[in-house]
Amino acid sequence: MMKITSRVPLTLRAPDTARVNQPVDMKVTDPDGQGVHRAAMFAIPLLSTTSGAITGDYDLWLKSAEAYAEMLENPSPTTDSSIMPEAYNEISRYFIGFTDRSGNISHRFSQAGPYLIIAAKCGYTPDFHIIKITRLQKETTEQAPMRLEKAEVSLKEFTLNK
Repeated sequence: MMKITSRVPLTLRAPDTARVNQPVDMKVTDPDGQGVHRAAMFAIPLLSTTSGAITGDYDLWLKSAEAYAEMLENPSPTTDSSIMPEAYNEISRYFIGFTDRSGNISHRFSQAGPYLIIAAKCGYTPDFHIIKITRLQKETTEQAPMRLEKAEVSLKEFTLNK
Protein backbone atom coordinates (compact mmCIF):
# COMPACT_ATOMS: atom_id res chain seq x y z
CA MET A 1 0.00 0.00 0.00
CA MET A 2 1.35 3.39 -0.98
CA LYS A 3 1.71 5.93 1.79
CA ILE A 4 0.39 9.38 0.87
CA THR A 5 2.16 12.24 2.54
CA SER A 6 0.63 15.66 2.54
CA ARG A 7 2.94 18.63 2.59
CA VAL A 8 2.43 21.65 4.77
CA PRO A 9 2.03 24.93 2.86
CA LEU A 10 4.41 27.79 3.54
CA THR A 11 3.18 31.38 3.81
CA LEU A 12 5.54 34.08 2.61
CA ARG A 13 4.90 37.64 3.79
CA ALA A 14 6.76 40.50 2.13
CA PRO A 15 5.97 44.07 1.12
CA ASP A 16 4.58 44.78 -2.34
CA THR A 17 7.13 47.53 -3.00
CA ALA A 18 10.50 48.60 -1.66
CA ARG A 19 13.42 50.82 -2.64
CA VAL A 20 16.78 49.85 -4.11
CA ASN A 21 19.41 49.10 -1.42
CA GLN A 22 16.91 49.40 1.44
CA PRO A 23 16.40 46.34 3.71
CA VAL A 24 13.33 44.32 2.80
CA ASP A 25 12.05 42.23 5.70
CA MET A 26 10.29 38.98 4.83
CA LYS A 27 8.78 36.25 6.99
CA VAL A 28 7.97 32.60 6.25
CA THR A 29 5.40 30.84 8.44
CA ASP A 30 3.56 27.54 8.63
CA PRO A 31 -0.27 27.29 8.78
CA ASP A 32 -0.16 27.83 12.57
CA GLY A 33 1.66 31.14 12.11
CA GLN A 34 4.95 29.80 13.47
CA GLY A 35 8.16 30.95 11.77
CA VAL A 36 9.83 28.33 9.58
CA HIS A 37 13.55 27.90 10.26
CA ARG A 38 15.96 27.45 7.29
CA ALA A 39 13.48 28.02 4.49
CA ALA A 40 15.50 28.64 1.32
CA MET A 41 14.76 32.04 -0.21
CA PHE A 42 15.10 33.02 -3.84
CA ALA A 43 14.76 36.43 -5.56
CA ILE A 44 14.31 36.14 -9.32
CA PRO A 45 14.43 39.39 -11.32
CA LEU A 46 11.55 39.10 -13.76
CA LEU A 47 12.81 41.56 -16.37
CA SER A 48 16.24 40.04 -16.93
CA THR A 49 15.67 36.29 -16.70
CA THR A 50 14.80 33.68 -19.25
CA SER A 51 11.55 33.90 -21.18
CA GLY A 52 9.95 31.34 -18.82
CA ALA A 53 9.78 33.89 -15.99
CA ILE A 54 8.69 36.77 -18.20
CA THR A 55 5.75 34.77 -19.57
CA GLY A 56 4.64 33.95 -16.03
CA ASP A 57 5.68 30.28 -15.93
CA TYR A 58 6.05 30.43 -12.15
CA ASP A 59 5.37 26.72 -11.79
CA LEU A 60 8.78 25.90 -13.28
CA TRP A 61 10.49 28.33 -10.90
CA LEU A 62 8.59 26.94 -7.90
CA LYS A 63 9.46 23.36 -8.83
CA SER A 64 13.13 24.28 -9.35
CA ALA A 65 13.27 26.20 -6.05
CA GLU A 66 11.64 23.32 -4.19
CA ALA A 67 14.08 20.77 -5.63
CA TYR A 68 17.09 23.03 -4.97
CA ALA A 69 15.94 23.67 -1.38
CA GLU A 70 15.64 19.92 -0.86
CA MET A 71 19.13 19.42 -2.27
CA LEU A 72 20.51 22.12 0.07
CA GLU A 73 18.85 20.48 3.06
CA ASN A 74 19.54 16.88 2.08
CA PRO A 75 22.32 16.57 -0.53
CA SER A 76 21.56 12.88 -1.17
CA PRO A 77 20.43 11.88 -4.69
CA THR A 78 16.74 11.62 -3.67
CA THR A 79 15.90 14.95 -5.28
CA ASP A 80 13.45 15.17 -8.17
CA SER A 81 15.20 13.67 -11.20
CA SER A 82 12.89 15.56 -13.57
CA ILE A 83 14.70 18.80 -12.69
CA MET A 84 17.49 19.28 -15.20
CA PRO A 85 20.97 20.38 -14.08
CA GLU A 86 20.46 23.63 -16.03
CA ALA A 87 17.44 24.40 -13.81
CA TYR A 88 19.61 23.90 -10.69
CA ASN A 89 22.24 26.23 -12.09
CA GLU A 90 19.62 28.84 -13.02
CA ILE A 91 17.78 28.82 -9.66
CA SER A 92 21.03 28.69 -7.64
CA ARG A 93 21.97 32.13 -9.05
CA TYR A 94 18.93 33.62 -7.29
CA PHE A 95 19.39 32.00 -3.87
CA ILE A 96 19.54 34.83 -1.27
CA GLY A 97 19.79 32.82 1.95
CA PHE A 98 17.88 30.98 4.66
CA THR A 99 15.34 32.25 7.16
CA ASP A 100 16.40 32.50 10.80
CA ARG A 101 14.85 30.56 13.71
CA SER A 102 11.84 32.88 13.69
CA GLY A 103 11.29 32.55 9.94
CA ASN A 104 12.67 36.02 9.17
CA ILE A 105 15.08 37.15 6.49
CA SER A 106 16.13 40.58 5.28
CA HIS A 107 17.55 41.33 1.84
CA ARG A 108 18.71 44.43 -0.03
CA PHE A 109 17.94 44.54 -3.74
CA SER A 110 20.62 46.31 -5.79
CA GLN A 111 18.57 46.63 -8.99
CA ALA A 112 15.15 48.16 -9.63
CA GLY A 113 12.35 46.10 -11.17
CA PRO A 114 9.88 43.35 -10.31
CA TYR A 115 11.13 40.24 -8.51
CA LEU A 116 9.57 36.85 -7.91
CA ILE A 117 10.37 35.91 -4.29
CA ILE A 118 10.11 32.19 -3.49
CA ALA A 119 10.24 30.47 -0.10
CA ALA A 120 10.92 26.72 -0.29
CA LYS A 121 11.71 24.00 2.23
CA CYS A 122 11.83 20.22 2.09
CA GLY A 123 8.47 18.76 3.18
CA TYR A 124 6.58 22.02 2.55
CA THR A 125 4.68 23.43 -0.39
CA PRO A 126 6.57 26.53 -1.57
CA ASP A 127 5.02 30.00 -1.62
CA PHE A 128 5.83 33.04 -3.71
CA HIS A 129 5.32 36.79 -3.74
CA ILE A 130 6.02 39.46 -6.36
CA ILE A 131 7.70 42.63 -5.16
CA LYS A 132 8.49 45.77 -7.13
CA ILE A 133 11.80 47.46 -6.31
CA THR A 134 11.98 51.15 -7.19
CA ARG A 135 14.90 53.55 -7.50
CA LEU A 136 15.72 56.08 -4.82
CA GLN A 137 14.79 59.58 -5.86
CA LYS A 138 17.69 61.99 -5.95
CA GLU A 139 17.28 65.55 -4.73
CA THR A 140 17.21 68.12 -7.49
CA THR A 141 19.47 71.16 -7.24
CA GLU A 142 16.37 73.30 -6.63
CA GLN A 143 15.25 71.29 -3.62
CA ALA A 144 18.60 71.16 -1.83
CA PRO A 145 19.03 74.96 -1.26
CA MET A 146 15.41 75.28 -0.07
CA ARG A 147 16.04 72.70 2.61
CA LEU A 148 19.21 74.49 3.65
CA GLU A 149 17.36 77.83 3.88
CA LYS A 150 14.65 76.29 6.07
CA ALA A 151 17.29 74.85 8.38
CA GLU A 152 19.06 78.23 8.62
CA VAL A 153 15.78 80.04 9.38
CA SER A 154 14.94 77.52 12.08
CA LEU A 155 18.39 77.88 13.58
CA LYS A 156 18.13 81.71 13.56
CA GLU A 157 14.67 81.58 15.19
CA PHE A 158 16.01 79.20 17.83
CA THR A 159 18.96 81.47 18.71
CA LEU A 160 16.77 84.63 18.71
CA ASN A 161 14.23 83.06 21.07
CA LYS A 162 16.85 82.20 23.68
